[in-house]
Amino acid sequence: MATQVTKTVEGRTVGAIVRMRTTRTKGFGFIRDAKGNEYFLHRTACIPNDLFDELEEGEAVSFKVSDTPKGQKAFDLERTELTKSQIKDILAIEETRGNR
Repeated sequence: MATQVTKTVEGRTVGAIVRMRTTRTKGFGFIRDAKGNEYFLHRTACIPNDLFDELEEGEAVSFKVSDTPKGQKAFDLERTELTKSQIKDILAIEETRGNR
């Protein structure tokens, strides 16, 4: 069922944006990888920084992962190319509990 894409050649995690929340003062979201792990995304994690405002739910991204006291966080985020089928598979996976 799920796509086998979990890492790019550079060792970055690949996933799809599952939720985005933006207000005048805040911007954050969550990314899900092909194993169902979800990662917190803050607007400052994007390269370039204004990329966050252009991202949409369902879009494919690659990123690095940092462990924080609150769970895993995405950083150094960039757009990446996945097929529509791969993105659909990632979005269909239930979130793996215990990742946060």
